[in-house]
Amino acid sequence: MSLESAEKFVKKMQTDKDFCEKIQKEDSETRHKILREAGFDFTREEMDKAMEQLSDEELKAVTGGSVPDCFAHCHNYW
Repeated sequence: MSLESAEKFVKKMQTDKDFCEKIQKEDSETRHKILREAGFDFTREEMDKAMEQLSDEELKAVTGGSVPDCFAHCHNYW
């Protein structure tokens, strides 16, 4: 598990609407499988740290931009 993986996940959620929507409509078990298959492996703590490192603009894109619901679902997964 790694912080780098969490950071890559955040970036993908910001830039890949199809991936984001796919994740959003799945249950926790399926979401976990999709993330592992996509190469993501991180803990909730690593996800929190990745979120802390975002600039205000990046954070706005995640929490108030085009993918807020999706990101919230994924963040709550851990």
